[in-house]
Amino acid sequence: MIRSANWLGDAVMTVPAMMAVRETYPDAHIAVVANPLVAQLLENHPGCDEVIVYNKRAEHAGVLGMLRFTADLRRRKFDCAILFQYAIEAGIMAFLAGIPRRLGFATDGRRIFLTHPVPFGEAEKTVHQTDAFLRIVNYYGIKAEEKRQPLALLDSERAWVKEQLPEGLVVTINPGAAYGSAKRWYPERFAAVGDFLAREYGMHVVLIGGPGEVEIGNDIAAAIQAPVHNFVGKTSVRQMMSLIDVASLMVTNDWIV
Repeated sequence: MIRSANWLGDAVMTVPAMMAVRETYPDAHIAVVANPLVAQLLENHPGCDEVIVYNKRAEHAGVLGMLRFTADLRRRKFDCAILFQYAIEAGIMAFLAGIPRRLGFATDGRRIFLTHPVPFGEAEKTVHQTDAFLRIVNYYGIKAEEKRQPLALLDSERAWVKEQLPEGLVVTINPGAAYGSAKRWYPERFAAVGDFLAREYGMHVVLIGGPGEVEIGNDIAAAIQAPVHNFVGKTSVRQMMSLIDVASLMVTNDWIV
């Protein structure tokens, strides 16, 4: 059982570690526990055989909800738990589920719940998050030949995106930020980048984001001079993945990739 991270971006960065587990134990049944959004992200992924949804806002809310969930995990008789979520909750969950081997960073006071704690010091705080997740599995001999981070899309999802966009180069702009507007770049600056890329390279500008970014998405669409495809708040996680997959360039608040 793998307990995934709770944020979409962090969950993407667990994929190389997931693939390392798959490569090391190709015949194992790998189940990922994830919240509803991350569950969509990891649906049909080659790094796992099953995604188990843990919904703290609905059927698994509160202490009783968690106890019901861990009872279900206990019935599945997992041999090992790998915890990419840093919180104490993940350690308690694996412990109550009776999973005999429990790997994860010794963070958030949860060392007592881990049979195989991984030290977490200054080095782990400063490396890229992808490498931090890899350290959890590498520490106990689970290695990968390379950092494999594929997006797992269905043919129907690739067909959907072709129906939405014209042929040509695509730049996706994701203006959202997890902790509010203080981390966000100004809409007019996103618009200026979009106009430059459209003018100089003939790129199609695509705006993506969740329901919480609708306002800033509309502000960018109003400020940009080039034709723009505004999907902010209008797609599922899987559809957003499809839009990112066809992009030659992605612009976000944190980096350009």
